[in-house]
Amino acid sequence: MDFKWNYKRAFLRCGLLSAAGVALQIAAGDVPAAFLRYPWTAVLAVNYLYLLVLAYVFSGRYKWLRTLWDDKACISSLASVLVVVIVSGFGRITASWPFVLILMYFTTVLGIRTIAEISGVGHLFRKTVSGPDRLRHLARTAMHAGIFVLLWAGIFGSGDKVRYKTAVPPEVPVVMASDASGNRIALPFSITLHSFSVPPEADRYLSEITLTEKGGHRRDYDIEVNRPARHGAWRIYQSGYDSSGHWGTVSVLECVKDPWWPVICAALWAVLASALLIVCARLKPEWILLTAVLLAVACIGVYFAKIHGKTLVPALRSAWFVPHVAAYMAAYSVLGAAALVALYLWLRPSHEEPSERGMRLCDALVGTGSALLSAGMMMGALWAKQAWGDWWTWDPKETWAAATWAGYLLYIHLRGTRRIDYHTAFALILFSFLLIQMCWYGVNYLPSARGASLHLY
Repeated sequence: MDFKWNYKRAFLRCGLLSAAGVALQIAAGDVPAAFLRYPWTAVLAVNYLYLLVLAYVFSGRYKWLRTLWDDKACISSLASVLVVVIVSGFGRITASWPFVLILMYFTTVLGIRTIAEISGVGHLFRKTVSGPDRLRHLARTAMHAGIFVLLWAGIFGSGDKVRYKTAVPPEVPVVMASDASGNRIALPFSITLHSFSVPPEADRYLSEITLTEKGGHRRDYDIEVNRPARHGAWRIYQSGYDSSGHWGTVSVLECVKDPWWPVICAALWAVLASALLIVCARLKPEWILLTAVLLAVACIGVYFAKIHGKTLVPALRSAWFVPHVAAYMAAYSVLGAAALVALYLWLRPSHEEPSERGMRLCDALVGTGSALLSAGMMMGALWAKQAWGDWWTWDPKETWAAATWAGYLLYIHLRGTRRIDYHTAFALILFSFLLIQMCWYGVNYLPSARGASLHLY
């Protein structure tokens, strides 16, 4: 009997993976924070990429390999990510085996799909392909490639990051620090604090330090929030201070070493650039200037609110503050308009199906809003790395932002494959808009966010 691959079986595969994750959770407990380190992480990462390439190359010969990256696999894996992120978002998501297995499966599907898209880039430069279509396809491919690299590097590189915290009193060289478990670790250099400024006596937190390597080489740095010191592969962050000890004011610093950051940084910029290209590709030429003006006005408005409002906490004093908030403001506005249009078309008195023009309007609003949302998230990730040393931590705010993003991406992909009726389409738009509300202010009331979220000020 021939095997018939369909959406039911695609979702069944995801369901079996989730069930396996639940069984692992019960049998083995939480996912280990870091069970592999260099060089094994690099070996596994390279071999994983090699297997993805082989899966694409042989998918024409073996149909079951094709089921790893076709539309059914993409839709089912993305929907499963949305569900598992929402379910796990009420607790510690990175400790959940169902989340890890579903995310790994989604990364595999996305990776093979990206390889297929890259292999077909050549046909976009034929004369029969129009400029806007070429730009749209290139931006989509860059978006998929960037997201895949982020997931790939995040999964395989998480065990290679080291993060040590140390309290540095004035004029006393410090050579030891503590990891997340409280273990004492010797640093490859000593840190000597010469001066530490704390508000209200100063307008910022500023540590003036000297780093001395074991060979005797010395270098001076000024460290403040959003401006870490870069010393070789290490970044030293201003984490806080302690004024309770007999030393007086003690500066608390964090030393972070992340060998995968250059790869992740390039991927973040690729996704950010592709998101902006998608916005431009969706707009008519006469609308691009208007959109630029509106974004500029939004940036100016946020900037003046920042200047004339209450004093900002140190983490918010960054060049990323204005564009990050402005992108989210624009995204929420456009996606809010999409929700209103969907609600009107769904509940209007006449029971006729919505016109194609109405559906195209929803598609355009969701597509543009999702691109702006993507840009805001990538800028937030770059900012988080600059301020805290981590570009993504699955903080409760970040978790629900990812759920919102996945909800709108699911709508876009379902509409792209035409495997959705208008009832489901409108319900998904409204559900994703509710996720925005959860991400915006609902997350503040979650027990998992209290005292743990970095996004509560």
